[in-house]
Amino acid sequence: GLDLPLRRRFRRRAAHLAGGPSFGPRARRRRRDAGLQADHGDLRGGIAHFEFYLIFNMFRVAAILHGVLARAMQGNAASDDAVDMGSRARLVADVAWTMAQRNDR
Repeated sequence: GLDLPLRRRFRRRAAHLAGGPSFGPRARRRRRDAGLQADHGDLRGGIAHFEFYLIFNMFRVAAILHGVLARAMQGNAASDDAVDMGSRARLVADVAWTMAQRNDR
């Protein structure tokens, strides 16, 4: 499995690459916008099966990044940094898989 420092680096890097705030501030803002009760200690905000949705969407992101890499390798990428971005697909998938195995209990 991935060690804790690697997961932390991944989360910080993913937030940086997305050009937005890290997960915590985003989750609090979305709860506020949806009118849900703010719980400062629990980022799940009462969402049932939160981990499932998080892991599912990480696999979605990995698939998208894989497509970005494939297009870059074919020479028809939409961005100059497509190879760099697409090469992150494996990291995202590995983190998601590690989380899925941990939550399969």
